[in-house]
Amino acid sequence: MLEKGQGNTPEMPGVSGASIWELDEPSLGEFWAPERFTKAIAIQASYIHSKYLRAKSWWAVALSLAKIDEELRVAILESTGVRAGDP
Repeated sequence: MLEKGQGNTPEMPGVSGASIWELDEPSLGEFWAPERFTKAIAIQASYIHSKYLRAKSWWAVALSLAKIDEELRVAILESTGVRAGDP
């Protein structure tokens, strides 16, 4: 796992559009569950092997999806309180 900052990128053909996830560590004795300790934070946009990986904010993707799909708009509102794409 890479931390923020610099690191070598692995070979990744065909990953454009993949989600980039943030992983939080549970406290000692706390039960780990993916819905509590992981979240999609970005979407991979481009990379050059062993040089860089570029990503776009997942928030921008969520707002765009909310504008075109009513179920997604409601889900975003329920989970974040943000009123994205309201008519």
